[in-house]
Amino acid sequence: MAQCPRCKEEMPLLSKVCPVCGYVMNDGDDSPTAEELVNRLEELLLRSKNMPKPSFAASLRNMLFVLFLVLALYFVVLALISEAGLFWLLGIACGVVALYLLVRKLTKRTTSAGAFERLKNEYEYQERLARRSFGKNIEVSRLIKEITSEINAVEAEHLAARRRSRTLWLVFAVVVIVVAAGGIFSTDLASRDEAPATEQSLPGGESSGEAAAEGEAAPWKARVAAFAASSDNSEYGDNAARLSVLDEILKYNAFDAAEEFFFTYCQGKMGDLECARKVVGSYLAADRKADAAAFAGRVALRYASDTAKLKKMVE
Repeated sequence: MAQCPRCKEEMPLLSKVCPVCGYVMNDGDDSPTAEELVNRLEELLLRSKNMPKPSFAASLRNMLFVLFLVLALYFVVLALISEAGLFWLLGIACGVVALYLLVRKLTKRTTSAGAFERLKNEYEYQERLARRSFGKNIEVSRLIKEITSEINAVEAEHLAARRRSRTLWLVFAVVVIVVAAGGIFSTDLASRDEAPATEQSLPGGESSGEAAAEGEAAPWKARVAAFAASSDNSEYGDNAARLSVLDEILKYNAFDAAEEFFFTYCQGKMGDLECARKVVGSYLAADRKADAAAFAGRVALRYASDTAKLKKMVE
């Protein structure tokens, strides 16, 4: 076992400081000196202070895939409610972006929190070396204590910043979800409001309820009965007569009767596209796009190309 050159007392096995006289022995080996170890600790402290603290912006970038996933679900639900193709495209696009960001997050593991943890582990390693070799030296012990206190304060700041960031992120996520749910609810209400109204104004100030109460007295019913008994009610009958009857029905906003007349006397016959367009146009003029789309979806015209043209009117 080595002896202290000054007092000739035996030196501790691992310490380089004499426990009797305080002499610091450097035996010329490759082990770092006290000054080198303290400088390493100072350098690690400086790196910890210069390391960016966790922030809401950094947290948002790190968890951005969650936002796009919520948006993808939002647009998919809107697409299911409104049957609009644009919402399907937006939902698919947001889903692809969310998947890309998630894969990038899983493959990129260098986060600020992980970097600080690695720096803290390195600091603790160097600190143990310094304490083991020179911890009995008063000056070295004091410096280690000061540096450790400072780096613990930096760590506390990082933890506090991380908690604030997580709180802000949670509030942001809740706001996004609430806004998305509100948008879905509003869209659902709007689609329901477009359903056929029970009371609609008719020419002369009458309502649809009053017209229904009149039963057989509805003016268009006589026209339908006359058409059914005429020669125009045939495969190649005059399409102008069908359009005329539809005009009479739609003049009183009797959309259900117009659809019934179309499916009974118009669909599959020559000129059925013109008749279908008249019903769809009346729906659109009454600001009832959902009903127009529903009608177009049930129609099967004489020619498939005409059916496609009709559906384009409500897209």
